[in-house]
Amino acid sequence: MQDEFLHTNSLGAYASSTFHSGNTRKYHGLLVASSPNIERSVIVSQVEEHVQIGEDHTPLSTICYKDTICSPDVSQCIENVIRAPYPTIEYDIEGLTISKQIKLAKDKNTVSVIYAIDTHQEIALHLKPFVTNRNFHSLQRFSDEKPYGVSISQNECTIEYSETQHLIIRVSGHTNFTDLACVYRDFEYTEELARGYDAHEDLFAPVGINAIFGEGSHTLVVTYAYIDTGIATGDQNFNTPIEFTPITTDYVEDALVQLNSLLSREAESFLVKSPTRTSIIAGYHWFEDWGRDTFISFRGLLLTQKKYDEAKEMLLTWAEYMKDGLIPNRPGLDEYNSIDATLWYIVSIYNYWIETQDETTIKTLLPTIAQSVEQLITGTRYNIMMEPTGILHAGDGNHGLTWMDAVVHGTPITPRSGAPVEIQMLWFNALNAFRVFEEKYGDQSVLYYINLILSNLKKSFRSLYWNSSTEYLVDYLTPTYKNIQIRPNPVIGLSLPFELLNPTLSKQVLSVIEKELYTPIGLKTLRSTDPQYQRTYSGSQEERDSAYHQGTVWPWLLGLYLKSYLIVHEHSKEAKIYVKEKLVAFWDELEKQELSYIPEVFSAETLKPNGCLSQAWNYATLLEVLHELELK
Repeated sequence: MQDEFLHTNSLGAYASSTFHSGNTRKYHGLLVASSPNIERSVIVSQVEEHVQIGEDHTPLSTICYKDTICSPDVSQCIENVIRAPYPTIEYDIEGLTISKQIKLAKDKNTVSVIYAIDTHQEIALHLKPFVTNRNFHSLQRFSDEKPYGVSISQNECTIEYSETQHLIIRVSGHTNFTDLACVYRDFEYTEELARGYDAHEDLFAPVGINAIFGEGSHTLVVTYAYIDTGIATGDQNFNTPIEFTPITTDYVEDALVQLNSLLSREAESFLVKSPTRTSIIAGYHWFEDWGRDTFISFRGLLLTQKKYDEAKEMLLTWAEYMKDGLIPNRPGLDEYNSIDATLWYIVSIYNYWIETQDETTIKTLLPTIAQSVEQLITGTRYNIMMEPTGILHAGDGNHGLTWMDAVVHGTPITPRSGAPVEIQMLWFNALNAFRVFEEKYGDQSVLYYINLILSNLKKSFRSLYWNSSTEYLVDYLTPTYKNIQIRPNPVIGLSLPFELLNPTLSKQVLSVIEKELYTPIGLKTLRSTDPQYQRTYSGSQEERDSAYHQGTVWPWLLGLYLKSYLIVHEHSKEAKIYVKEKLVAFWDELEKQELSYIPEVFSAETLKPNGCLSQAWNYATLLEVLHELELK
């Protein structure tokens, strides 16, 4: 992960690879295009590049084939790499300097590669783009040696994927195309091999691109534009001026400023606006937009950044997906197997109202909130229903309905069926938000009933969930069982606007978390003395899923822990010092591991990064912490 780069735009398209080793994942690509429904496709996989000086050829890129047969190591001629604002590689070859910069167009499935060349003798630059047109989760095999049509003009090549789908390659300056139109087979992706997946595919080379430069300074721009006339994705006119994705960064010596710069810059990469919806991509490379992730990330990525218009659009859009009182895991699909996504959604509406006082939007959404609360009380899918005590029950033993939702062979690893602790704290907050909205804008006749539920829930929670033997909260309970494993889930509730636990017990919970679960990069999902604890997150998908929530470290929980610490300690001077120390320790760990992104997870003992390269809620919750530091 340390060598990977990721460059995104506002469509959800991206360019990603490694600086030194070429494409190591099936998700890597110079141009991974996005549809309005945020379905990503690899269009331009990679480009074979080499410089010719006389009879000598020097590669600028690494290409790997089956059985780890790779092109020569390019590391020896790489002088420097730059990750922001645009991925850039600087080469030095016997006095010849070349800078290669990758820029995605804003609101278009278009990427430009800019080669800046400074030479004291005549050289030739030879490029061979490898293209495909596949979903980024799958791999492609070609039976036809020429699967796509190719047409060439002076400075432009068009690859015809279908009647409506085309890739246009355009070059600047004096260059020529060589007609190749052939399939290269058995490209290999080493990260997929390590993760136990299929790792080989075929790619199509439509043309070779050749440019000759004399002594002096020169610039070559190669632009790859994917156009689908069957859908509307921004302005697809190739002849319009390209506006590149704006990215700013201001790295200075202070760790907190550097951390804030990283968080603010990368926050932009997860926001997607398409003709069909405004949403948040859960993570790069392979995640789409998920209900739970969207609304855990909502305040940090949108409200702390004052993106109120996007926040409003997102709340209204997701209201349309509600069914049976629930919002889905993924919009457009009948996947409503989540209890917390809906509760996070209602909390997000409340946070939006606190920031904007937008009563028009709240009045629009209030019937949706009321319907959701009513169905959660009376009962809906997956045995989700409120008990007479006010406790919200969820689950049937066959599905993971909370964020700890890993499944192996059809069985949840951490099913938590019954009444999970953080669900009660989210439920308490959702009910309080509903009470506030009804009191101000709605039907006040329901207030007595809602207040009664809140009172019962508060009493039930304190009597049922505190475990004196561990001086910590029960993780989940059923009518006949209490699970007392030490997990980080209570910190979710402590970070929310309405307090369900008194300050004394809240401080004790935070104390246990610091002692048993804290690491500089995130919180463990299970304490190390538990028999189910997994030291590493690695191996096959089954092995990884089995460890996913059994000790594996998650950075987003660190953000909630630090936010909770400030809230519980009333933003005291001492609390702020403590939180800043932990943020600096987090930044130091990123620096130590040479990470330019915040990966999804880390192994519990070695803190080795894994999962997806960059995860939305990691940035979101840490942005909330920085926001909290400024509040009081």
